[in-house]
Amino acid sequence: MWKKVKYSILLITSLFLLNACQSTNNSASNWAEKVSVTFGMIPDGYMETRNIQLPERQQYCFKNSEDEIQRFVLEVQKENKDESDGIDKKMVSIDDMEGEYYIYHGEKLKYTGMEETEIQEILKMEKEENVLEWTQNNVFCRIYGTLSLKELLEIAENVEVNYE
Repeated sequence: MWKKVKYSILLITSLFLLNACQSTNNSASNWAEKVSVTFGMIPDGYMETRNIQLPERQQYCFKNSEDEIQRFVLEVQKENKDESDGIDKKMVSIDDMEGEYYIYHGEKLKYTGMEETEIQEILKMEKEENVLEWTQNNVFCRIYGTLSLKELLEIAENVEVNYE
């Protein structure tokens, strides 16, 4: 009798823990499924070369078909968990939203809340790239690349991010 009770308790505990793990993973993946990104304008000659979908971060990577060095990356995140020191940011207006602009000079970035395999999968900023950051519909957005600030602003102003 006690053996059956003991195994029943073990089985119920195991099912509970398994369900708790699945619930946590589902909430992260549900975020990615609820975010939609629409590009209203992509510069001539640029093609999407990579689309990275992680539980709390998505990246849309574009390169110039004529000049492989020219690129830009739009990143949307559930929240900005990337930590950096010593970056001089300036306020900038992106349509009717407030944002920040800076040039990435190779400052150390710490990607918190991500698995090592996820960090290896994403495209990182490269030295001397222009960077814009803003929040749209409760989603943190970052666009960076070799394009000028004016070009990145034009793309950012025409990006629509929705979170359902």
